[in-house]
Amino acid sequence: MTLELAIADVLEKAASYIEAVETEKQAEVQTIRKKLISSIREKVSATTGEDISEDVVGKLAQADPVVLYTLEKLALSNDSENLGSPSTRPNTANIGSLPISEQVKLAEDRLVKFAIG
Repeated sequence: MTLELAIADVLEKAASYIEAVETEKQAEVQTIRKKLISSIREKVSATTGEDISEDVVGKLAQADPVVLYTLEKLALSNDSENLGSPSTRPNTANIGSLPISEQVKLAEDRLVKFAIG
């Protein structure tokens, strides 16, 4: 066997291995998608009394699993999440008109508040 044939053989085996691994990964992702879609369908059906259309199921089947996890979390959650609140930061529009000492004090206060969390 020549060196070129040996290299070609190794590359072919590597490609077969990589393809097998990728196929297995894709199968796992599809299994996860099916489980998540089923869970979402059940919750929507229980909540609204209507089933999700096959068009929507088809779109969900193409979605990233992270998106499906988020949708499942939202569908299964009975609690609403706080999506934001008014800013607690002081109005900084007129800070330039304050004396330097007060500007420094405000900056230090914000830094301490940020560091403490």
